[in-house]
Amino acid sequence: MELIPNAPNSEGKTPLMVAVIKNDPEIVEILLKAGADREARDLDGKKAKDFGRGFKVNNLLADSPSSVFLVGFFLLSFFVGASI
Repeated sequence: MELIPNAPNSEGKTPLMVAVIKNDPEIVEILLKAGADREARDLDGKKAKDFGRGFKVNNLLADSPSSVFLVGFFLLSFFVGASI
């Protein structure tokens, strides 16, 4: 199965945006390492950084990411899970 870290949901939000909204720095870091696009915009024109609330999440969006685990699980839960 090919992972697509920039695939948007029905609101145009990418998995990275959803992870930022949920303030989950571990998943944000994982998605960035997997190639998530920090500059992608949702249907309202917002980027992931526009949803940032936590210090660590905001720093990850500004810096280089470093881990790569659980991406498949997160993407699966993103497409099967609840909407934002």
